[in-house]
Amino acid sequence: RFRLDLGRSGGEDTIFFSAVHRAGGKIDYAPKALVWEPVAADRSNLSWLLQRRFRFGQTHGLLLMEDGGAGIIGRFKQAGVASAKAGVCFVAACLNIARADRARYWMLRGALHSGVVCRLSMGV
Repeated sequence: RFRLDLGRSGGEDTIFFSAVHRAGGKIDYAPKALVWEPVAADRSNLSWLLQRRFRFGQTHGLLLMEDGGAGIIGRFKQAGVASAKAGVCFVAACLNIARADRARYWMLRGALHSGVVCRLSMGV
């Protein structure tokens, strides 16, 4: 079942398919399948992408907690690693400020790791 408690924050499908995989389910793909998903104009900007990547990180942090790293020490270590990764990404974004595409790339990675830290820090 999808986790309704995740509400509009997202991640229900990721959590669901991770649980299916852990339970031994097989996930496959159809290489010839065509998929069309229009992107709304309000979702085609850096601000929305940063928010989305942050939510991806929160989902990943939730998976880390559910996959055995839920102890306070484990969460602390994982949050420390994610914090370091976020820091490196944001420094790399600053160092690439003259190359907007590279700076955005590093900002998006940093947002993801920040989301992991946020989720791991909840309830600590």
